[in-house]
Amino acid sequence: YIAVICGGLSAERDVSISSGTGAARALRARGHKVALVDLFLGNPSAVNDPRSVLRPTPELSFAVRYLDCVAGINVTASHNPPEYNGYKVYWEDGAQITPPHDTGIMAEVKAITDFADTKTMEMIDAIKAGLLVTIGAEVDDAYMGELKKLVLHQDAIDKYGKDLKIVYTPLHGTGNIPARRILSDLGFENVYVVPEQELPDGNF
Repeated sequence: YIAVICGGLSAERDVSISSGTGAARALRARGHKVALVDLFLGNPSAVNDPRSVLRPTPELSFAVRYLDCVAGINVTASHNPPEYNGYKVYWEDGAQITPPHDTGIMAEVKAITDFADTKTMEMIDAIKAGLLVTIGAEVDDAYMGELKKLVLHQDAIDKYGKDLKIVYTPLHGTGNIPARRILSDLGFENVYVVPEQELPDGNF
């Protein structure tokens, strides 16, 4: 769909993908440069602790604009019933897709009659061709920097942040690490995460 809508320009701009190696392989095969956030890519410790590399959906929206991508894809579980798990697509403005992009993408999906016919490219080949980059700390830090700009009264946090107690739950999702990081960076020292709902779990 990106190739149809954007033509040659799409090959010159990235597509940011969060945890979607299959989608990345297909995009790379069509000549699109992919900026990939993946659970285990280049981070062996993530096998034991995937919390260290999970990213929240809003960071994908930010990454699309920060990296000047034509689109962003988040392969995700859902806090809704399991049948709604799937992927979220963001357009170049950082917003979730709206008509006509939603129906256009679905038309391309429905046009696939055999997954074996889907052209893909392996990771090592994409890296050699300059079609795959891994995004991490740079985007994380920039995202945190933008979040800090939204604080209205840092002086109040400086005065009372050490005394306030905050209970937080990520509800088995991806917000655990970034939420704790931003709260700590702002000066909140007493942040308690609900242990029963801390770890990622798509079956909760």
